[in-house]
Amino acid sequence: MTKTSLFLCSLGLGAALLAAPSARADLAVTNTNDNGPGSLRAAVAASAAGDFIAFAGNLSGQTVLLTNGEIVLNTSVTIDASALANGIHISG
Repeated sequence: MTKTSLFLCSLGLGAALLAAPSARADLAVTNTNDNGPGSLRAAVAASAAGDFIAFAGNLSGQTVLLTNGEIVLNTSVTIDASALANGIHISG
C-alpha cells in the first residue's frame, strides 16, 4: 500500500470538487479520527451531490491519518479547508 499525503491549504484547493448548489447540506468535520461521528470519512459518507464539507477551526495544522483505507468520493462535493490558517493534512 502506498502512503499518500494530501494537504488542503487555506485557499481551499486540493480536494475541492465544485458542483452547482441545490438543496446543499453543510457538513462539519470536528475531529481527526479516521471514522465515527465528526470524522472526514463520516462527512463524506453522509454527503450528497452539491454538499459542502468544512473543517472545525481547532483542526488547523492537524493531520487526519487514514487507517481504514482511502476515502472514495462517489459524488461531487466541496471539501473546504479555507477557514484553517494552517490547512489540514490528510495522510494514509
